[in-house]
Amino acid sequence: MRILVVDDDILIRKWLTMLLGQLPGENVTVAIAENGVKALKKIEGGFMPDLLITDIKMPQMDGLELCQRVKQRYPQVPVVILSAYEEFSFVRRALQLGALDYILKVDMRLDDISAVIEKAKQEQSRSASIDNARFRYAEGNYRLLEAYLKSDKTDDDAFLQRLDEGLTMDKLKLMMVRLDRSIDGELENLPRRTGPVNAVWIPYHDTVYIALMRIDVAGQEQQKEAVYCYLEDLRRIDSFTIQAWATVLNCDETGLNDAIETCRSVLEFKYYYGLENFGQVPYHESGERSPTAMMPTYKKFFEAADRYQVEEAADLLRRCLDALHRTCCHPADVEKHLSLMCHKLLADTAVIGVGAEGFNRALMQIQTISKADTSQSRRQALEEFISQYVLMLSSVKKKRSKAVTQALAYIDAHYAEKITLDQVAGCAFMNSTYMSELFKKEMGVTLNDYINNLRIIHACEYLRSSNLSIGQVAERCGFTDQNYFAKVFKKILGKTPSQYRNSFSS
Repeated sequence: MRILVVDDDILIRKWLTMLLGQLPGENVTVAIAENGVKALKKIEGGFMPDLLITDIKMPQMDGLELCQRVKQRYPQVPVVILSAYEEFSFVRRALQLGALDYILKVDMRLDDISAVIEKAKQEQSRSASIDNARFRYAEGNYRLLEAYLKSDKTDDDAFLQRLDEGLTMDKLKLMMVRLDRSIDGELENLPRRTGPVNAVWIPYHDTVYIALMRIDVAGQEQQKEAVYCYLEDLRRIDSFTIQAWATVLNCDETGLNDAIETCRSVLEFKYYYGLENFGQVPYHESGERSPTAMMPTYKKFFEAADRYQVEEAADLLRRCLDALHRTCCHPADVEKHLSLMCHKLLADTAVIGVGAEGFNRALMQIQTISKADTSQSRRQALEEFISQYVLMLSSVKKKRSKAVTQALAYIDAHYAEKITLDQVAGCAFMNSTYMSELFKKEMGVTLNDYINNLRIIHACEYLRSSNLSIGQVAERCGFTDQNYFAKVFKKILGKTPSQYRNSFSS
């Protein structure tokens, strides 16, 4: 059992910790905090207690406020109050806020602790039964949506009727919200009907939820106003924060699946840029986007990268991101452009040779850039990649031995063919064993790893810019076995060739 003890008196914390450690037959992990603020930070940091024992009078945040916040955010956590006799009025208030019990400090004994532990277990068992029912509601709706999205999606009304008899396409409106946490266990308790809005909630992905709504007013402006009012009702719920939201009011015209995709795209856009509406930016729900690929900066970047102008390429990469954000390019497109440019620099590290460790570190940073879901986090991830890129290439020896230079030129010219160590050594008139040792010493990677890295970089270019099959890409990049190609590709890039190509599909 995980127990969090909160008290500003160090002696009380030590005494209670000692008593908890003496409980017979209990495996107890105890964490301590000096006040409510630090207690919440411990919980938010990952220590989710099975029982919270808190004093009432503490600096910064007292026990009453802590109890209220915990019961709002984590209603499954039992709270027990530590009390002095003269504080009984406070205890009564804590019990009204949802506290499970109280312990008197003056005669705190092992039996008292055992009693509240047992009471907490019973409460958790009861709460678990209720929570399971709540989670079943969320999971049931999610399974219906999942089945619909995997189907041919031709019968929207049939899906809606299975979800709720009151939903029909002719009156259907869609809202999608992103919250600061998952609320699957609370989904059934969200306000279903407020004014003219009647909503059915479905988990969509992580902390993103769909509300399928019937709005009993005519006129799009009146419907918008009803959605805004319903949204404000949601915002008054203290247990979560709405980070972004989007709506589609013409589901019957677009079809439900298209409405969901449009709503998801708009939601990603608004969350990425931290927007409340679209009046601030030149972006439209229809999917109109900035023609970033034709930007002069974009072209200059590739020219600088081809010349191995490290600092210039890094600066142009920053300027490209600035331009993408300034024109409010959709985050999916920002990811595509940045991924293309960063992989170009990754090819530099493979060709120049920075070692497997540096290559893999740069690759992981590119993946972090791709996964960033806000403009700020993407900018930070890009800066970390650029710093690593500049550091790696500036630390590489400026001069290579003539033999390794000849080997690099040979590999670059023949990467699409079968290459053997003897062939590479022969081009430099060198013994194959010595060539292998010299190459590893100067390049930091084995000859075979270097060739595979280079081939995968060229494969990425084909996957992004051509319609060749996976087998054809493998063959053009020097792989005679498609399965081996896929295995090497996933080892280097962390995804299969198909997954990589799909990430660049429109």
